[in-house]
Amino acid sequence: MKTARTFKGVRVAWWNGLGGIPFEPEIRPVVDANRSVFEALGCVVEEAEPDFAGVDEAFPILRFVSTYAQNAPLVRERPEWVKDTIKFEVTQAERITGPDIGRALARQAQMYEQSRQFFERYDYFILPVTQVTPFDVMLPYPTQIAGTPMTTYIDWMRSCWYVTFMSNPAISVPGGFTPGGLPVGVQIVGRHRDDWSVLQLAHAFEQATQHGKRRPPAVNV
Repeated sequence: MKTARTFKGVRVAWWNGLGGIPFEPEIRPVVDANRSVFEALGCVVEEAEPDFAGVDEAFPILRFVSTYAQNAPLVRERPEWVKDTIKFEVTQAERITGPDIGRALARQAQMYEQSRQFFERYDYFILPVTQVTPFDVMLPYPTQIAGTPMTTYIDWMRSCWYVTFMSNPAISVPGGFTPGGLPVGVQIVGRHRDDWSVLQLAHAFEQATQHGKRRPPAVNV
């Protein structure tokens, strides 16, 4: 099966801040250094992104309700088996009302339509995978990013769950390393149900960069 394709003239939307959510300072330079790779592949790249206003409120509601449905019985019967972040989400779900869920679902439906319209203009959307570099395995989750407090387990992953909320296919590919040798990922997002196209661009990007085969620079400790 033929997997290669040309990307000449393909329109790529390049992230420009995702509404101002915080990122560790090492993330942006590594991600943005890859813009020239997509341009070398023939893509027409310009800064643009969907409107994520209101997603910060809607997504946690739907997540907490889902967590409650899956884990509330276990939390009640075997609380010692459940980590604190799950208990927190179950507790939050118990405070959510029917109208809260209705508003969250309405924003999700609106986001789906906004995404459809966005991808009438662009073939792909490129952004970072996470807002932080890899952290200590013993740390449950980052409690602040660039001086901004993170109040829940999922706050530091907004650059991921914004895309989840869009309901578009997405893939994470190696994007390079920070000066300290930590890996940074790049997300490639495509049109609804166009998974194959996302895989094609990811393959072309990985072949062009070989990031996945590289090793971080040596760092004196």
